[in-house]
Amino acid sequence: MLACEGGNMSIVKHLLSLKTFDINRQGGIYRRPAVMMAAARGHYEVYNLLVSEGADLSLTDEYNNDCLMLACEGGNMSIVKHLLSLKTFDINRQGGIYRRPAVMMAAARGHYEVYNLLVSEGADLSLTDEYNNDCLMLACEGGNMSIVKHLLSLKTFDINRQGGIYRQPAVMMAAARGYCDVYYLLVSEGADLSLTDESNNDCLMLACKGGNMTLVKHFLSLKTFDINRQGGIYRRPAVMMAAARGHYGVYNLLVSEGTFINTTVVVTIWLRC
Repeated sequence: MLACEGGNMSIVKHLLSLKTFDINRQGGIYRRPAVMMAAARGHYEVYNLLVSEGADLSLTDEYNNDCLMLACEGGNMSIVKHLLSLKTFDINRQGGIYRRPAVMMAAARGHYEVYNLLVSEGADLSLTDEYNNDCLMLACEGGNMSIVKHLLSLKTFDINRQGGIYRQPAVMMAAARGYCDVYYLLVSEGADLSLTDESNNDCLMLACKGGNMTLVKHFLSLKTFDINRQGGIYRRPAVMMAAARGHYGVYNLLVSEGTFINTTVVVTIWLRC
């Protein structure tokens, strides 16, 4: 299992030659067989070898993921094409902890070719996951501009819809990961920058957490954000979020913009560290 996850063909071949391993045995936290581990990491040669040795592609893991879902998460087109050619997988089946279909897994990882193939095969882009994320949100989290542009062109998504554990809109997800191109595209399409999430984070806070200077400068230039506003589970201002992630440039910019630094809090945190 671990050799298949690692992807070294020589190791896998040696272990298979011993004839002592059950190729379909399921293990790990997710109870996955070796072929799933190879698919999830995009190791095509290993995957192909396991299939030739009798790997059972119909198995699912502890969270109801199947091989197709994990292959789409791994992003290897050859594996995905092979699994689709079998005509045994429901392309819109939802699995995993978040109950996502294959197309969402590809979008969330930014695998455009895999995403495009799934769409051409009839993937349903209207589905949402366990936490109410839609394809657009996950594509903005994945950061692939081609996927985001395609989804926006469909004119079927509410760009300001809030989903996920923290109830964030797509623009927040892009800002939190520092995807400038995706962020600016969403803004041009009417993204509402005044929204806050479930934990009271705003776009500025998440951008400071993500560490992209261009985005942080942009938000500050709007003059609509309170730089010392506190949000998130721990009620932290933007400067703390930047400091906690080690983003010196962002931290320095916030200080120059008049961030109030509570010396007592800073010293207390320093002493605890």
